[in-house]
Amino acid sequence: MMKACFLLHKRLHSEHGISTDFEFIAGDYGPLDEKVYTTLEGLERNGLIEEVESEQYQGTEYRLTLEGQERAEVLYQQLSDGERNLISWLKGKHVMKPLSQLLSFVYNRYPKYTENSKLV
Repeated sequence: MMKACFLLHKRLHSEHGISTDFEFIAGDYGPLDEKVYTTLEGLERNGLIEEVESEQYQGTEYRLTLEGQERAEVLYQQLSDGERNLISWLKGKHVMKPLSQLLSFVYNRYPKYTENSKLV
């Protein structure tokens, strides 16, 4: 989830001029911002997502609840075509791929954020 938020943050800014509240730094495992965790906790507390263990993705997976799906659909309809394409790119090209491929993309594309990584 951290890497997906990082990619969304970077592309929103570079392609749409939209800033987020995230401030990523080079952490032990690549880009890191603790606000991602607090954001996820808030979404879970509000009943919009649920955390489940995933064998396929080797760890935690976050899923939208029914209420989260309904709210997401309303918000999705308000997005521009470019913003929708960005979400499709992120989900199809990265989030739904094996973690190793996502890490490889992020590490190769944004080497500045790997300076402190234990994975390099």
